[in-house]
Amino acid sequence: MIERIIDHNMKILNEEDSIKPMSGNGTIALIYYPEFKQKNSYYCGPASALTAIYGMGKEGQVRGSTYTPKQDTLAANMGTINDGNGTYVYRMRNELNKYSTEVYDYFYEPSKSSMDNIIFGSLLSDNAPILHAQTEKIGYYNGHKTGHYITVVFANAAFGYSEIGGLAVMDNNPDNAYYGSHSISFNEAYNAIRGRYLIGVSL
Repeated sequence: MIERIIDHNMKILNEEDSIKPMSGNGTIALIYYPEFKQKNSYYCGPASALTAIYGMGKEGQVRGSTYTPKQDTLAANMGTINDGNGTYVYRMRNELNKYSTEVYDYFYEPSKSSMDNIIFGSLLSDNAPILHAQTEKIGYYNGHKTGHYITVVFANAAFGYSEIGGLAVMDNNPDNAYYGSHSISFNEAYNAIRGRYLIGVSL
């Protein structure tokens, strides 16, 4: 499944102008997105927001010619600072709503059914949801603990809740151990936002 997403990246990034989003069919939902690293250790908010904005096809509206200055633009807009907090969830929501045709909000500890509805509703409307995650709850972090924004880019309702591959995420972490596209389970996403937030669209 990750190979399929990477193939999508390669195909769409070869187009001349911009990344164009593609919705799913009700069972599978995804966005087109580029892979890039966040500028520094506390830019996970700007980088995740930029990934979502690429999924909307609105990246041209963000000032900057490459990923780094675009992240700087979003960081300035969201008040992202190196104070241990990085980017506040309400500022992330407000910034995404400048670009989305739907309405983003942040949801504290959503139930499993609510999380599913938000993830699919977001992806099917080309608005990638973002996990305000506890990384130690996600398998590929191997117990490493930090707070981190991670963008959900793919969902498949045919997978069981504990099956790896039900979701895919784009992680902009600058550490190669965690960076890139990863398959995870719905359970991992659910557990990662206990006591934290899911940012997305509730249709």
